[in-house]
Amino acid sequence: MLFRSWQHPTRGLLPPGAFIDVAERSGLMGQLGRQVLAMAVVQCRRWLDAGLRLNVAVNVSPLQFTDPQFCPEVLGAIEQAGIPPGLISIEITESMAMADFEATAARLARLREAGVMVALDDFGIGFSNLSQLSRLPLDILKVDRSLVQDLCVDGKADAIVRAIIGMAHALSCRVIAEGIETEAQREHLHHLGCDCGQGFLLGRPMPAEEIALRAAEAVARSEEHT
Repeated sequence: MLFRSWQHPTRGLLPPGAFIDVAERSGLMGQLGRQVLAMAVVQCRRWLDAGLRLNVAVNVSPLQFTDPQFCPEVLGAIEQAGIPPGLISIEITESMAMADFEATAARLARLREAGVMVALDDFGIGFSNLSQLSRLPLDILKVDRSLVQDLCVDGKADAIVRAIIGMAHALSCRVIAEGIETEAQREHLHHLGCDCGQGFLLGRPMPAEEIALRAAEAVARSEEHT
């Protein structure tokens, strides 16, 4: 995962909530979104050139996603960088998906037909129409961090996460749990059949060079065991 934080020159590492709303109100969200997308595909190209196939997930805002030029910009950036489309995942939130369902489904279908991965972020805290959800062209459902935090202490959260994982797999989607901070959470999610995870237990925001180093080390360890 990249581009979920901003390293400010004087204020340090800022989370998205500290600047995304300001960017949207000031009309800079479109420009910021295009810049992030460009950085994502360029970084993918650099990793490929270094022999690493790493997926980059890019979160998009409602204003960016509903722009008529959004899909052409995504596909154009991928083509210009010369990378496999499947290395880019576009993440939209549950509320974004349901705001204008038919238009959302059409945009996502266009991206997926071109090979781009599509993820539904922050799932489990909204009120999705499940019959509509089954019609969305998705590759990944991401369990919201609030459910993961309560997983080992709240039976209701456990039941909800269990149901999300079962439903996602029935829809041929992978499941990624957000906000994993303890080994107990990781082990419990693994027991429930969750496919992947992200969170401070697994890794904090870091420079691209360090990600490449860790990925190369993981590949080397894997090759040693084969």
